[in-house]
Amino acid sequence: MRDEKTEAQKTADEKKRWITGIGVAGFLLLFVLGSAFARTDVEFLKALAPYTVLLGIVTFVMYSFLFVANSKIAKVLGGELASRAALTALIAIALFASSVDAASALNRVFGLSESAFPNTFRLLTLLNIFILAKPFFIAFTTWGAVAFTYYVLVGAPGAQREIQAFLFAVSGLIIGGASLLVISYKFDTSLYDKKTYLLARALDFNEHVNCPGSQTKGDGVFLGAAQNRVMFDSRAIPKIAWYEIVVAGNRALNEVMLPGDLPIQECSTSQSEQFRLPEKALKFGD
Repeated sequence: MRDEKTEAQKTADEKKRWITGIGVAGFLLLFVLGSAFARTDVEFLKALAPYTVLLGIVTFVMYSFLFVANSKIAKVLGGELASRAALTALIAIALFASSVDAASALNRVFGLSESAFPNTFRLLTLLNIFILAKPFFIAFTTWGAVAFTYYVLVGAPGAQREIQAFLFAVSGLIIGGASLLVISYKFDTSLYDKKTYLLARALDFNEHVNCPGSQTKGDGVFLGAAQNRVMFDSRAIPKIAWYEIVVAGNRALNEVMLPGDLPIQECSTSQSEQFRLPEKALKFGD
C-alpha cells in the first residue's frame, strides 16, 4: 500500500515538473523569444517570429489551465474526475468570454460586428484567453507567495514531495507575477484598442481596394453578405507585422491614433464582383 502511494506521489511530482516546464517555455516563447525575433534584423529569426508568438500563446494558455486543474484546490474539490470536469467548463467559459471581448473590441474601434474582421477576431479570441486569465494569475501569485512564506518560515524536513510542491508553487508565483506585469504593461485598455485597430489593418484590410462607383481610395474591407460596401481607411500607418503588434509596448504604439468614424461607400453592384478582392488569409509571414 505504501509503495502504491509512493508511486502515485512520484507521478504527481513528475506532472508538476512538466507543468512548470510548460509555463516557463510558454513565457519565454511569447515574451522573450517572440519579442526579440520580431524586432531583429536577421531574416531567419524574423521568419520564425510569428510561429514563436503563436506557439507561446498556446503553450502559456495550456499552462494556465493545467496549473488550475492540478492545484490542491481542484483536488480537494473531488480529485481527478472533478478536475477534468472543472477544466472542461473552464475552457468553455474562457473561450466564450474571450470571443465576446474580441467582438466588443472590434465594435468599439470600428463600430462594426466581428464578421467584418474574421482573421482579427480569431487572433484576438486566442489572445484574450491569456488576458482574461488575470484573476488566475493573481491567484497563482498569491498562492505561490503563501507557499513560499510557509516554506521559508516552517521549512520542509527533507521530504522530496514538499520540495516538489514548493517548486510548483514558486512557478505560479514567478510566472503569475510576471504575467500580471505584462498584461498591465502591454494590454491595458488604450494599448489593447490600438492593437485591435492595427491587427485589423494588417489582417483584414486590403490595400488599394477598388470600389466601382466610389471616389474614395485607400485600404478597405468589404462589408455584408453581398460584399458591395467598403469601409475605407486612407490614413498612413506604420508598416508592422501582426506578430510585432501582439508583443508591442507603449513606446512602439505611442503615436498610433484610433481611426474614429471611417467612411463606408456603396459599390456598383454590377461591377462589384469583377473588382472585389478576395478576403485576406491569415498568413504567418504577413
